[in-house]
Amino acid sequence: MEKLLLSLGINWKVLLVQLIAFGALLWVLSRFLFGRIGQFLSKREEEIKGSFQKIEDKQREVEQLTADYQRRLQEIEKERNAQLQKTVQEAGRMADEIKARARDESAAELERAKEQIRIEREKAVLQLRQEAAKMGVEIAERILSEAVTADVQKRAVDRYLKDLDTLKKV
Repeated sequence: MEKLLLSLGINWKVLLVQLIAFGALLWVLSRFLFGRIGQFLSKREEEIKGSFQKIEDKQREVEQLTADYQRRLQEIEKERNAQLQKTVQEAGRMADEIKARARDESAAELERAKEQIRIEREKAVLQLRQEAAKMGVEIAERILSEAVTADVQKRAVDRYLKDLDTLKKV
């Protein structure tokens, strides 16, 4: 084996010293440096895991808040629609009341107008009757003054009463 090492240009004593130095270097590094690096890496890994956990927690919280927000928006929309429907119904009811009140007032006004017309008609008929009676009395006085016979007077009174009956029917 020594010939083989020599043919390759490797000195086995130097190789042995280098292997021992490498082993010592590995032992010193593992003893002092690798432990600290391992601790640092473990600590850093825990921090990263904690950060990921916080991110996931925040993401779940955001999702929950978003769901609550959406649910609240739907509730508000339902409340708004219910209030709008209630307002529309109230407006319809008020419109119906106003229409009914207007119908009642117009019917009452019509009745008042009819009553006023009836009263005015009765006044006119009464006035016509009074004037007719006055005229009848005047005519009767003229006829009587001309010395009309009893038969003529009776016919004149009958005609006058007949005319009064005709006026009453109007």
